[in-house]
Amino acid sequence: MTDVQQAYMLGREEVFQYGGVSCHLYMEIEYDSVLDLDKTRKTWDTLFKRHEMLRMYIGKNNKQTIAKYIPYDFIVQEYEVDENNVDNIREQYYQKKYDLKSAPLFDIGVINMKCKSILFLSFDLMIADWRSIWRLIFEFEQIYFHNNTLKEINMKFKDHVRSCHMMKKSFKYFSDKEYWINKIPNLQDAPQLPVKLNNNTEKSGFTHYSFSLDNKVWHKIVAIAKSRGVTSTTVLLAVYSLILRKWSNNKDFTLNLTMLNREYSEYDIDKVVGDFTGITLLDCKDDYGLTFFNYAKELQETLIENLEHSAFSGIEVIRAISSGTNTNNIIMPYVFTSGIGFSKDLNYNYVGKMNDKIRSQTPQVFIDCQCMDDKDCLRVFFDVRNGIFDNRIVDDIKDSFLRYLHLLSEDETWDRGAFVSLPEWHINIINSINEVNEKLELKRIDRAIYDSCLQNTDKIALVDDNNTLTYSELLSYANKIKKFVWNNKTKMKVQYWNMHGKVCFSNCSSCWSVNEWFVICSN
Repeated sequence: MTDVQQAYMLGREEVFQYGGVSCHLYMEIEYDSVLDLDKTRKTWDTLFKRHEMLRMYIGKNNKQTIAKYIPYDFIVQEYEVDENNVDNIREQYYQKKYDLKSAPLFDIGVINMKCKSILFLSFDLMIADWRSIWRLIFEFEQIYFHNNTLKEINMKFKDHVRSCHMMKKSFKYFSDKEYWINKIPNLQDAPQLPVKLNNNTEKSGFTHYSFSLDNKVWHKIVAIAKSRGVTSTTVLLAVYSLILRKWSNNKDFTLNLTMLNREYSEYDIDKVVGDFTGITLLDCKDDYGLTFFNYAKELQETLIENLEHSAFSGIEVIRAISSGTNTNNIIMPYVFTSGIGFSKDLNYNYVGKMNDKIRSQTPQVFIDCQCMDDKDCLRVFFDVRNGIFDNRIVDDIKDSFLRYLHLLSEDETWDRGAFVSLPEWHINIINSINEVNEKLELKRIDRAIYDSCLQNTDKIALVDDNNTLTYSELLSYANKIKKFVWNNKTKMKVQYWNMHGKVCFSNCSSCWSVNEWFVICSN
């Protein structure tokens, strides 16, 4: 297996934090005519025979095994429903978990309606990546609609796996390993967005969010990016990192990038179906004060440098980080995937059209941001693990992303500070709070907190990662700390507190540090 396939397989296990899900993709292609079921089955049976990874399962010793070809008439299921009942079918496949010990690890279905058909595809991504699935759709249409005979493929996915294993013995691999090992001490954690407490107890699953950007606006952004020497992917990646930084406690962080490119250039490799996914880590620094253009340019330079050392994979980097800590489960759960220019690279003219019912899920991922463009628009998808975030946060991230892209269609935005404004509903709340006509009494802050403790005894006063304290609890703990200090003043060599005295307390951004500060200020 490749490193990524091994990670996918391990991530299915419940023993790993935020595991318990397969790496899965569901998507639909709509056709303006009704598909003939018998012809559709025969076409997919041809592809089933042609691509051995469609017959892959995990055999003994956890090795990929290819099942012998036998006709699978049931490979295409037919459903005749109306628009109102389609969702019932989708729910069966959105997050299907296949048994890796039994092929096939995918489903193909045809939903026939009066004047159109929907071809749906449900795949465990152990057997085919995004590019491979689009290759299958292309070949299906070539046979079904154009009666074309496909040329024999001279390569197999196992050739790619063998190449990956050979790379681990090369000079480049050890050189790239040294690069990453030296870089690890300076790599920051993943973004720390506000998450729900006890978020791992909810049922695993993912919710899909998406938006599209009209090509008129998108092409303006592409043109500006090209004139300034940055790629379209870099622009989207920069926006994604800025949006996450807006909600993240840590402003320097590391993102997880999935790469869809194939490693070497033999012609037939583009025809091979399999999981060629690569992963690299990207360190994103909070270069405060930079313009968006300069921020994007720096990010691009860092990405290029990291990709030049990709022989030592992102999976291996994460393992190396874990081995140097007290935990064996370091995760990088914020993912970015770019399919920009993908349709042009394939140069395929499709008969059908992908709709917006695409769903994906990946173990140990919180947010997977996927971007792709086609002849109609830019599409941005967010597949978000359930139970991690308040829904409003995800909506804010999505809306802020779209709003920032509209700003980038104007050239002058690129020379302004790389700053993400608050969502409108946040601003409205702030304005309403500030619109106070009541004349307030001026107080020392510790006195104001003391009064709040008396007036709001049961209301929440402090929250940190591990604790939640009410105002009455805050006052109670503060009194205990003050009593402890005075009772031990001789031992602690505390003679008196005054405005010129110095008292040390732990500054660790917790409920307890606020308690200590409150005691000190209240003398």
